[in-house]
Amino acid sequence: MKALAAGAAALGIWLAQGSVPVATSAPASPGNAALLASEELNDVIQQYCVRCHSEPRMSGNLTLESFDVATAFETAEVAEKMIVKLRAEMMPPPGGRRPPADSILALVEGLEAVIDEAAASDVNPGERRFQRLNRAEYQRVVKELVGLDVDPGRWLPADTYLGNFDNLSAAQGLSTTLLEAYLRAATEVSRLAVGNLSAIPSTSMYTNTVDVSQHAWDYIEGTPFGT
Repeated sequence: MKALAAGAAALGIWLAQGSVPVATSAPASPGNAALLASEELNDVIQQYCVRCHSEPRMSGNLTLESFDVATAFETAEVAEKMIVKLRAEMMPPPGGRRPPADSILALVEGLEAVIDEAAASDVNPGERRFQRLNRAEYQRVVKELVGLDVDPGRWLPADTYLGNFDNLSAAQGLSTTLLEAYLRAATEVSRLAVGNLSAIPSTSMYTNTVDVSQHAWDYIEGTPFGT
């Protein structure tokens, strides 16, 4: 089994290099060693896994009759499930024939090497769904950018909730009406932030009527002046 583990390591090295080195007259090249390791790992699957995961039995609604370690990235979802089950020692199931521990480890590491190499060479981050600021986020952003405390409810409609969350992209749409509401909000906020450039300084004086006292002895702390 040491040869199997060494072969799995060679498989990982070959995959990391991304190419098959030219063979020499010396011992087997990493490419040949990787191929040998792949065949040995496939033998482990055929001997211990296909007993249950075959076309006739389909245990767990899964067949591994045509599974190949070297092309595990083509069925990455199946390979990931195998890795999880083998790492947790859930497969083979209790009572079933089990390969030696080093064979299981070699199989797991071989599968991981194949999948990791494929993922690194073909990065697929997925798609980014459209997302906008909800009213609470809009209020905080305006406060952070221009220092104004505004009420977005003046311009924006109530947010849609999904699972008690109002900031999930799955629940956020952008209709023409909503886009116009955001434009109105941006217009008002920008006007408030810039102010009236043509305004001139002015002063105003406010006085109370003669029957209103603002003496200290007539004032109760915490109440408005003049009460």
